[in-house]
Amino acid sequence: AIKVAPFNRYHTLAVARGIRTALDELRRALPEGMGLDLMYDQGELVSRALNGVTLALLIGSVFVALILLTLLGHVRSALVVILTLPLATLGAALPLRILGMGLNAMTLGGLAISVGLLVDASVIMVENLVHRLEGAEGAGEERRSVLTRAAAEVGVPIVTAVLVILAVFIPLLAIGGIAGRLYAPLAVAV
Repeated sequence: AIKVAPFNRYHTLAVARGIRTALDELRRALPEGMGLDLMYDQGELVSRALNGVTLALLIGSVFVALILLTLLGHVRSALVVILTLPLATLGAALPLRILGMGLNAMTLGGLAISVGLLVDASVIMVENLVHRLEGAEGAGEERRSVLTRAAAEVGVPIVTAVLVILAVFIPLLAIGGIAGRLYAPLAVAV
């Protein structure tokens, strides 16, 4: 009996790998002189596409880090914002994992969008915190109260902007059929 991994509509690579394994077993069972060739392997196409998108995301992350280090002008602030890149990616990937959605070009695109949103919010927050701390240095105010007030100043506008963007993506979860299968992982990632 040929054992193939359980089918999951979101894991093309697992299905392609299972088919290659099954073909190897079938080849061994063929009569002498007969062959069985794989004409088209969608797994290779998906792997190349995912590798390309992953490379683009990594290069983009390096560019973001360089831009932040250059333009923020404050290494500690830039490092705090840069730290949001892996944390945001992990935070966006967890719901995908929980819902059984694999990484594909759409989810990676959604991850890029969501990481961009969180980096934007982080830049705004960190810049305001640094600005308020520098302004309060001579006033003798307690650091914690300055930071709390500075965060509150930009917290509501940041949350509002993120909620507006999320409101655009939430309807994608209600789409049915093929379009729903394509765009739901993007919406979940965002």
